Amino acid sequence: MACELPVVLNLYMQIAPGGLFRLLQRSVGLRKRTGIHTARVVLWMMMLQRLHARGTLAVAVEQLAMGRMDGMLSRCKRVREKRIALSTGGYCQARQKLPKALVERSVEEMVQPLRNHLSERLPLQEQPVYVLDGSSLQLDHCAELKNAYPPAPNQRGESHWPILRIVVLHDVETGMDRLPAGAVIIRGP
Repeated sequence: MACELPVVLNLYMQIAPGGLFRLLQRSVGLRKRTGIHTARVVLWMMMLQRLHARGTLAVAVEQLAMGRMDGMLSRCKRVREKRIALSTGGYCQARQKLPKALVERSVEEMVQPLRNHLSERLPLQEQPVYVLDGSSLQLDHCAELKNAYPPAPNQRGESHWPILRIVVLHDVETGMDRLPAGAVIIRGP
């Protein structure tokens, strides 16, 4: 995947321009961050971690220090002087400070341009074709979660851990999942 990362980064820069993040930050009541770790950069670094084979904080920071994200960086003093450290501390703090509302709004704003980009490059079918993919997640054992997500039954009765069952709808053409329209809790086995 490493050889394809510049292509994915260019696509990210197209569908997530700096102006989008300035608007989104205002809409969720945040002031613009001017250091190295802006919301736009932090979101890309988190995606980079997921796309990279090793997927560590250090890999993302290394890519930043090597200049692979220069087109997205603000012109703060450390960027101008090319003093970007390989320490993961600043990135880790920036991830923790990134408001969930900003991340959610960013994803909402990027999905449609990404769909448009992908559909321009793929032959369109008359009707979309989807694949259902299901999975389950084992949750912490506590009364509240156990009531909301009943443990799975087994041959000896009920298991100890609450189980959250999830289903995702994937578009066959683009591979993208559909944004959830709402949650439905199905009780029982």
